[in-house]
Amino acid sequence: MILRYLLLFQLFVCQSYSQQNKYHFVIQNKFNERLPYASLFWEKSTGFSANAMGVLSVITETPIDSIFVSSIGYKTLHTAIRQIQIRNDSIIVILSPQESTLPSITVHSTKNVSDLGIQEGQTSFLSNHYRNLIGAVKVTQPSKTCKIESVSVFIYKKSTEKIPFRIRIFAVDKNGYPGEDLLRESVVIDSYNIGQWNTFYLNERNIYIDHINFFIGIEWLNQPNTNGALQIGLTDKIKEAYSFYRFANREWRQFKSANESKPENLMIKTRILY
Repeated sequence: MILRYLLLFQLFVCQSYSQQNKYHFVIQNKFNERLPYASLFWEKSTGFSANAMGVLSVITETPIDSIFVSSIGYKTLHTAIRQIQIRNDSIIVILSPQESTLPSITVHSTKNVSDLGIQEGQTSFLSNHYRNLIGAVKVTQPSKTCKIESVSVFIYKKSTEKIPFRIRIFAVDKNGYPGEDLLRESVVIDSYNIGQWNTFYLNERNIYIDHINFFIGIEWLNQPNTNGALQIGLTDKIKEAYSFYRFANREWRQFKSANESKPENLMIKTRILY
């Protein structure tokens, strides 16, 4: 009887193992330069970010037929797995540079300072247990052109430290949702303090915005072996809905409280010079 159970257990383990599909992706540009923290997802809401070396290893119960791969400053690639080069058991994903369509901005002296975004007290939080999540807050600047001095994010006290995220800045599309990237470089944050506001200074990057309305936000950089969660503060103390989120390849949506009675807003703010 014991031998029978052992044989059944071994058969179960073998079947489970055989059902696993292993993929090892290496994401780079045409110059063989790795793209740190590039995002790779399949279906509509499943995926992860590569590590600091542009490498992502995943194990799935079902085969992956096609993938979407994106990185700041590069064109998003949608392709079938069978069409990608395989080298030493690694799937080599090559992204092409994105041609800049941003208009030229006349740099001028900046004398005024303004703080924009969500600054109310925390009532809840949003966790990075959601895969391929981007959250953004809509702001309105008082001038035609501004320079981003800093972006601040409130990180919940129970958040895990050193889980990376990327700062994002978007234009507003025709439907009022986040659209084109206005920040064309990858600004990844992996060091911060929990239970408080964290300010990240961007003055030296010379980020100028010539849109009256734009979005500031972050992208959760989830990886398969991530332990813990990056939890960003939410507040329901503002009547207007300024915050939006998007899972992987899904559409943008507005944040709402659990009972959908009032909006919730991500606690992200920016200081601008104008």
